[in-house]
Amino acid sequence: MIRVRFAPSPTGYLHVGGARTALFNWLYARRHGGVFVLRIEDTDLERSSDEMVEGILDGMRWLGLDWDEGPKVGGPHEPYFQSGRLDRYRAMAAALVASGHAYHCYCTPDDLKAKREAAEAAGGAFRYDRACLALTQDEIAARERDGRPRAVRVRVPEGSVDFEDLVHGPIVFDGAHIEDFVILRSDGQPTYHLSVVSD
Repeated sequence: MIRVRFAPSPTGYLHVGGARTALFNWLYARRHGGVFVLRIEDTDLERSSDEMVEGILDGMRWLGLDWDEGPKVGGPHEPYFQSGRLDRYRAMAAALVASGHAYHCYCTPDDLKAKREAAEAAGGAFRYDRACLALTQDEIAARERDGRPRAVRVRVPEGSVDFEDLVHGPIVFDGAHIEDFVILRSDGQPTYHLSVVSD
């Protein structure tokens, strides 16, 4: 069965680009007898609000776009708010660390700011230097004993990553140009990169 979703972030009201995406997904689901899912990506706690959620839902209703699963409708894959799925995201981050595909990063915001400023002063762009990937087990254990906050970063593999895109054909990315990005912040909140892929 066809399942499509629209996943707006409640950091603002429904905008034209979001409405366009929702419309195309809704039309595709309706044309093929599928399911149109509305999921709210509310992991940006500082900028998300209940008022924006209601604004998005009102905008969808005004456009005549009903959803088969989602807020105020329910469905078999609840919850439809990412903030209600935090345990799932944290477990996935832990599994990636355990498998060696991610690692804990103990760098503080001040550490990263100093590195960013140094890179800019040298005329270059900042890219995380994998400092925490090089930590020894003893150094990691000491940071854990001290209770230092830690984020989780993906360990971008060496070499190229390639895949076949249904629209654009073969796509190749050189891992040397991709930073080890954060998927779980030090406060335990997932980033978009983890939550959207997990869902």
